[in-house]
Amino acid sequence: MNSISRGRVAPIYLFQGPRGTGKTSTAKIFAAAFNCLVTEGSKPCGICRGCTNFISGKSKGVIEVDSTNKKAVDRVRYLLKSLSIAPLSAFSRYKILLIEECHLLSSKAWLAFLKFLEEPPPRVVFIFVTTDVDNVPCTVLSRCQKYLFNKIKDSDIVSRLRKIVAEENL
Repeated sequence: MNSISRGRVAPIYLFQGPRGTGKTSTAKIFAAAFNCLVTEGSKPCGICRGCTNFISGKSKGVIEVDSTNKKAVDRVRYLLKSLSIAPLSAFSRYKILLIEECHLLSSKAWLAFLKFLEEPPPRVVFIFVTTDVDNVPCTVLSRCQKYLFNKIKDSDIVSRLRKIVAEENL
């Protein structure tokens, strides 16, 4: 999130890994950080207008698409059209398009994306989330900043919980 504070923003991110590793949760927190209005400290702050709009679901700056929905292709086309014409609100510095289970998008949906991924509009960020990177087109993968999420070992979880229990005198 430091890169967001420094203005170093990639237009396309890919969060990949097995189920239950926190990809979607991280993607949502990451999306909130883009429109957090604080200038110093951690982002997202959770208390500025940009963050509270996101938390309450009123943010027009973050759009989520669940690719398991059969109407995803139509929704993607509509959203892509609106990205280039709709202005940003006073509390949205970026428009974020969060695509969950992106590996389930049809080839028609990916074709619609490719135009935008080749030349992303300014202040628009795509975040793709997938459990199956092999079904994401190579032309898309080559344009993404990738983050791999791995399962945490049970022994590491137990070790961390023991440390917390000891520190809290539980």
